[in-house]
Amino acid sequence: DPGPNQLAFQSVEHVTNISYQFDVYGLHKGENYLLMGHDLYQDPDRFTILNNRETNSSSSLAAMPTYDTAQNGDWFFSNNTGTPFSKIVYLLSSKGSGLQNWWRKRQAEETERTGDDGNWPENGVATGYFKVIRCESEGCIPIPPPTVPTMRPENALRWSNDSHWESIGMLPPSTNEVVQIPGGVWMILDVDPPKLKRLFIYGALEVEDTADRSIETELVLIQGGSFIVGREDAPFTHKFDLILHGNHLTEDQPMYDAPNCGAKALCVYGTSARDSPIPGFIDMHGVDVGKSWVKLGKTANAGDTTIELTETVNWEANSEIVLSATSWEYKETEKAVIASVSGNIITLTQPLQFKHLSSSSSLTGGSFTFYQQAEVGLLTRSVRIIGKDYAEQEEEQFGARVLVAAFDKFGTILPGYGRFSNVEFVRGGQEGWSDNYDPRYTLAFMNSGDHEDADGAPAAKESYVRNCGFNYNYNSAIGIF
Repeated sequence: DPGPNQLAFQSVEHVTNISYQFDVYGLHKGENYLLMGHDLYQDPDRFTILNNRETNSSSSLAAMPTYDTAQNGDWFFSNNTGTPFSKIVYLLSSKGSGLQNWWRKRQAEETERTGDDGNWPENGVATGYFKVIRCESEGCIPIPPPTVPTMRPENALRWSNDSHWESIGMLPPSTNEVVQIPGGVWMILDVDPPKLKRLFIYGALEVEDTADRSIETELVLIQGGSFIVGREDAPFTHKFDLILHGNHLTEDQPMYDAPNCGAKALCVYGTSARDSPIPGFIDMHGVDVGKSWVKLGKTANAGDTTIELTETVNWEANSEIVLSATSWEYKETEKAVIASVSGNIITLTQPLQFKHLSSSSSLTGGSFTFYQQAEVGLLTRSVRIIGKDYAEQEEEQFGARVLVAAFDKFGTILPGYGRFSNVEFVRGGQEGWSDNYDPRYTLAFMNSGDHEDADGAPAAKESYVRNCGFNYNYNSAIGIF
């Protein structure tokens, strides 16, 4: 049959943008050819048939190709869009020596046929990449991707202003809604929002440092956007809580070509627009607490309500601390709450449950001294990421997880970056997930690109964790993959 073989994709026949790779075997000299065609319902702008070089309809043959009149890779386009005759047809054949992506392993002048001595289907192969493109802009000129400024712009929008939401075609968020911050939009969070279902950030969300703030949601996903709670040179001076709720039955957020975000999660990835990479960023910086780990200066016994440290600290009352075990029983590590601080003396709100040593032993002659001292660490920070507690929490061991990861788009890495300083992670990690392709650690960095030391510069390719507190974990605290 000299007519073309019409190829269509079930249920999406109306889609003009089509691409696929093909390998056609058995095209021996003088034996076989193949006519392939597609009906089109909209005018395409670009074609790629065989050699991955784009062209337009001006390169079309004047008539339908045949074996006698055309060569391998020649094509014909009829632009009567919407009729049975509106189609693109291309020819694959043994004629056309020298075309890219086409070869025959045997060369002979006579006609060759599959089944001849030593002649197999793979001895004559046409291969290529077919693509039809209908561009989103006139002339196929790429539209510049939406950009997010590195610092707050003059036209930034405010969460509290209903008219600002309306200006981007949205209504002010209400309880249990999925909220999006569109690309190119800088939103200032200047009120406590209602409890949300999910928050997707493609632009920028900056928590304004004018009062204590909190966000409660199942999931926060940053993709090519920015989530800002203070900066390295301007930490958030008030209190901020990001409360992530959910359990084993919470619907997860799958990702394609990127590590799975999951549920009860804060995740950041890069993205791309018109082939331009756009990184994603998290900046969370609480008030600097100074030195957060100090050794015990004097043995503290069970029942004591004061402890003595080797150094003075500026820790605040009502902060949580942890004292490491000094016996063989690791469960004697315990938490306590500070009632007051005076230099290197800390008064606790409740008596200690266990003994914590601070002692030393020397070799004969004093040539060397061994120290056995419990360490005391400050857990509390002004900026917190909290896995919300629920009835089955200890049974399911399902806390909050933070993921800094990247998309792999056809081999191009589109990374996210995360900078955390003086942040407290409360009830973090999800027990049972430890594979390197989906580690549900409290904080995991996965394939997130090269890191640079940028001293906290806005929108820098920089990730770090500094002076943070990990206050109870159901999995490992930090992982880098």
